[in-house]
Amino acid sequence: MKPQRKPISRGCGMPIRVRPDHQMHTLPTKMRRTLARPFETSEEVDIPIPAEKAKPISRTGGRAVSLRSKGSGRSSLYLSSSHETLGFVHRLESFLEKNATLILAARPDFADIRTQVGPVFFKTASGKSSRHFIDLLFIDTAGNRIAFLVKPNEMAQREDFCQVAERVKEAAVPAVADEVCILTECDFPPCDVVNASRYLQFSRFPDPEAEQALSAAVENLVGAATVDAVVRMTGFGARAYRAIFKAVFQGLLKRNTGGVIDRWTLVERRASV
Repeated sequence: MKPQRKPISRGCGMPIRVRPDHQMHTLPTKMRRTLARPFETSEEVDIPIPAEKAKPISRTGGRAVSLRSKGSGRSSLYLSSSHETLGFVHRLESFLEKNATLILAARPDFADIRTQVGPVFFKTASGKSSRHFIDLLFIDTAGNRIAFLVKPNEMAQREDFCQVAERVKEAAVPAVADEVCILTECDFPPCDVVNASRYLQFSRFPDPEAEQALSAAVENLVGAATVDAVVRMTGFGARAYRAIFKAVFQGLLKRNTGGVIDRWTLVERRASV
């Protein structure tokens, strides 16, 4: 009979290190998921769903965008204005435009956004008349208008495009926008797109009860804590998670760790809360 071999221990016999909750954010995503414990709530409550205020209106911009294309990904995106009285469906010509729109719409100073604005007429280097449509026109709560020319980074580096962008800027300011910028995929990481998309989705469903419980829990928050810990302080489970997500974007909570916001993201109370 062969002797039974003892299982090989991790770390050459060293004890397995157990990380406290405040260090859980340093673990890989898959490992964090395996360590997650379910939230305990007192009762099952559905998220309050507000009644539709108005049928979304399609915004086509200065020119219509065909949803058929072999060279880029067309998409439609629903967004509501900052006062939440009306929703609009924007048609976008590429996934890069869609990602940029999500990030811009999640900004705390977001008031409105327009797509395919124009045309803006300008003179080329050879003196010929030409026109250009601005991909995104962002309007903040102070009324400032920022025009974004959204292009892949490789195309944005080309000399011919830079010349066109400079002439569009001269023609668009101040008639169409107060500022013109070039926006590429290098200006934001993919995790920002994920966070912005989730925030906009959660914002469509207000939950005053969970938000009030979060405010009470934040008053007792000392230093930084994981989102998971704050959720358990409220007793509202996933409803509190969504409230925390919105609080981070609205500036009520400060995020201390980067990447995609999850249960192990570190947050702390802002001085103004």
